[in-house]
Amino acid sequence: MKIRILSTACVLTALMACGQSEEAKPAPSDAGAGHPLDSFYLEAAPAETVEVAALRSMQNGASVSVRGDIQDFAPVQGKAVLSLYDHALPSCDENPDDQCQTPWDFCCVPDDEIAKASATVEFRQDGQLVAADLKGFHGITYLTDVVVTGTLQLDDAGNARIAATGIHVE
Repeated sequence: MKIRILSTACVLTALMACGQSEEAKPAPSDAGAGHPLDSFYLEAAPAETVEVAALRSMQNGASVSVRGDIQDFAPVQGKAVLSLYDHALPSCDENPDDQCQTPWDFCCVPDDEIAKASATVEFRQDGQLVAADLKGFHGITYLTDVVVTGTLQLDDAGNARIAATGIHVE
C-alpha cells in the first residue's frame, strides 16, 4: 500500500509540476565533502544496465543496475528519493509543439506510459530515508542521465521501487 501511495505521489507530482518554474524547486545542494550521499556515489557505471521499463519483467528482490533520466526529486522534501524515467519516454523539451516550461515533468506523455516506464528510487541508511537533497549532488538536476544500482521491489500494482545502493552520473 505504501509503495502504491509513493508511486501515485510521484505521478501526481509530475502532473502537477507542468507549468511551474524551476525556481519553485529546492536549491541545489553542495556536492562537497561530507555530503550524506557520498557513500552511494559510483565513479563508474556498471558494465551491464537495463532501462527502467525492463524492471517490470524482472524478479522482485533482484539486484539491478538501471539507467534512466531523473524526472523529479523527493515527494518528501529533503529526503533522498527520486523518480527515474525510461529513456524511451520523450521529455517535453523533445516535443517542439509543447509549451510546457518544465520539460522534466513529462506532462506530454500519457499517464499509462509513465506508469510502465518509471521507478521510484530511495536512498536509505539503517532503514531510514537519507535526509539529503539529491539535486546538485555531483551535478544532478532534472533530466540528468544516471545509473542506479540496488534492489528491485515490485508491488501488486506493478509499481517499481529501487532501494538504492549506488548512483552514477553519466
